[in-house]
Amino acid sequence: DFQYFCRTMSSVAHVTVIEEELMNPIIAVHGSSPAYVYLFVKAMVEASEKLGVDANVALPLILKTVKGSVTMIENSNVSLDELINNVASPNGTTLAALNSFSDDDFVGAIDRAMNACTKRANEISEEL
Repeated sequence: DFQYFCRTMSSVAHVTVIEEELMNPIIAVHGSSPAYVYLFVKAMVEASEKLGVDANVALPLILKTVKGSVTMIENSNVSLDELINNVASPNGTTLAALNSFSDDDFVGAIDRAMNACTKRANEISEEL
């Protein structure tokens, strides 16, 4: 029955089977993550406006960039680090932005956010 259900559902959605102990961490990976993307796009739009680029101009460009980046990840046989390096020229503008992210501990902020999400999911589970 389980295999039949998975085959049936995979015709309309991506199906991933995980161990039960990963149910709360998967919320940080998949359930809550659309909000992370929305926040990132919102921050880019707001920063664009501060740079003088109207939100109506910036948003479609940002969305195309996000879609294109996802397509590259899906269709490329190279690592995420390699994709990043392919865009970041030495001493270039992208590298300056990536260095700013690094200085602000962007990766650490994502890690802390995902851990906070999982911690809260664990707390809710314990309350049930």
